[in-house]
Amino acid sequence: MARRLASIYGVEGEFYVAGGGESFDEYDPSVIDRNRPPRTQPGLWCKWTPNEEGTALVWNQVEKFYDYDAWLQYIVDTILAPRGYLLTGRVGWQGQDRRDFGQITVKANVITVQEGVRMRPRRPLTKNPKSLKAADKEWLAMTSRLVEIYKRKLRREGAAEGRAEGKAEDLFAILAARRLTPTATQRRRIESCSDTAQLDRWIRRALRVEKITEVFAASSGRSSRPRRRSA
Repeated sequence: MARRLASIYGVEGEFYVAGGGESFDEYDPSVIDRNRPPRTQPGLWCKWTPNEEGTALVWNQVEKFYDYDAWLQYIVDTILAPRGYLLTGRVGWQGQDRRDFGQITVKANVITVQEGVRMRPRRPLTKNPKSLKAADKEWLAMTSRLVEIYKRKLRREGAAEGRAEGKAEDLFAILAARRLTPTATQRRRIESCSDTAQLDRWIRRALRVEKITEVFAASSGRSSRPRRRSA
C-alpha cells in the first residue's frame, strides 16, 4: 500500500516490508491509502517470492495471482537488472477455467507470456543462466547484506517512531478527556510529528489550556537573565 516514508524505501514506500495499517482497526500514520499501491507497482499484492534456497522465484500459492506478468517485469526492472542479475526460466499457469492456461518464459530478463501453451518439464526461474551455483552464492550474500541493512534501519527508526507514536496517542487521549477536539489539520500535525520533545510540550499545554488552538500556539514568552550588579 502507498505510504509516506523516507526515500530509502523507494517511491511511496514500495520497498517497505514492515509496519502495520493493513486493516482498518490498525493505525499507522505512514499509510497514505490502504486501497492503493505505490504508484510504481502494478497492484497491492505481489505473489512472486524467493524459494527456500533463495535461488529462484516461485508463486507463493496464496489465493489468485493478478498482474503476475506485470509484477515479474517490476521485479526485473527495479531489483534484479539494476544489480546485474539475469532472470531465465519458465513457469506455467492454470486458471479455474480449463481453457485458462499458458506459460511465462523469461530469457535474460526478457519476459514472454504465451496463453494456451502447455509447459513441458517444469523449470524454476533462476537468476543467472550461466552459473547457477555462483549466482546462488552472490544472490544470498547480497540478500543477507540488504536484510541486515534494513533491520538496522528499522530498529533505529522503529524505536524513535514508537516513542513518538505513543506520545501522540497520549495527546489524543488527553484532548478527548478534556473535550478539546482537534481539526483535521491539527490531527495530521500530531500524527506526522516525530519530535518527542514537541509532543511533550503539546501534552503539557493540553493539560492546562481551555482552547484547542492554545495547544499549538507558538510560545511568545521570553526568558530574562538577572542583571549583574555593578560594584
